[in-house]
Parts: sequence; structure tokens; C-alpha cells
Amino acid sequence: MLFVSNPLSGLATGWQWLPSGWGELGQLLPVGAAGTFLRSVAYFDGAGAGASPWVLAAWCTAGALLLVLGAWRSSRQKA
Repeated sequence: MLFVSNPLSGLATGWQWLPSGWGELGQLLPVGAAGTFLRSVAYFDGAGAGASPWVLAAWCTAGALLLVLGAWRSSRQKA
């Protein structure tokens, strides 16, 4: 995830400078969404955060669901 989302995040220059489509994809990955969210909160008082908090919440939710699913599968195999 880090090797793909870090270059596509556009943290160094901005995702708008990336080729068409790649910048939007980078904003749907955790590093791009986190960078956009932190930049907008730190410098622009939250303006321009857009969908980045929702993208981060979706990734956190997906990770929590996978964690619960893994624990459930592990407990089921032991029994």
C-alpha cells in the first residue's frame, strides 16, 4: 500500500499535478487522503478537506472489519 499510495498521493506538490486519473486514485488511498486532510486542517482551517475524512473513515472501518473477521476465523479454527 505504501509503495503505491505514496507516489500517487501528491503530497509533495499536490494531486492536481499528477496525470489525469492518477491524482484522483491517490486521493482514495490512505496516504493521499491523510495528506490532503492534514494540509487543509493545518493551513486552511479545514476548508478543502472534501471527502478525505470519509475516505479515512472508510479505510479504518474496512481495517476493523478485517480484524474482526480474522479473529473470528482464528477462533473458529481452534475449536
